[in-house]
Amino acid sequence: MKKICLLSFVLFFLLSCSNNEIALNPSENKALSSASKAHIAMQDLSYEELSSEDRELLDHAKDAMSKSYSPYSHFHVGSALRSFDGEIITGSNVENAAYGPSKCAEQVALTRANMMGQAKIKTIAIIGKGEDFETEEVVAPCGVCRQVIYEFAQRSDTDIKIIMSNSRRDKIIVSTISELLPLAFGPKDLGINVE
Repeated sequence: MKKICLLSFVLFFLLSCSNNEIALNPSENKALSSASKAHIAMQDLSYEELSSEDRELLDHAKDAMSKSYSPYSHFHVGSALRSFDGEIITGSNVENAAYGPSKCAEQVALTRANMMGQAKIKTIAIIGKGEDFETEEVVAPCGVCRQVIYEFAQRSDTDIKIIMSNSRRDKIIVSTISELLPLAFGPKDLGINVE
């Protein structure tokens, strides 16, 4: 029975993708216009190597981290984004006893940006730390946040730059949403223009 279900799923998937809707090469992803892609490869940078604009954004994310409400995970995350208008909007994670309603810092910042009429996003920075420990590795967006960032990338018609840092800001990776979420599915795949 399990084999039949798996075969049915694979057949359904192949049939639904038969019109070459999925590009096997992320660089062939047509959902973001080629002009909107930042064309930067994932980079390991030091804080000093960041542009002054990106350092400022990461500093705002670090400040936002102190506003985290995380009594369950004890893991504090801050995020800051820059709109195309130059506005910096911050967010921190907000947990809930029921767990499901919890919100990641990136989602909080993006929701605030939307409410402020700043939905066209250029860059987002993320940083996090434990309540009683520093993070050694960079803090990257979870899968759900990557999908939400991708939605805003399509709204912005840009490949949003993502700055990920550990808590000491001595390990930083700069990437884009198309690198972190290849073969993404968004509004344009449904024929919906959200720009």
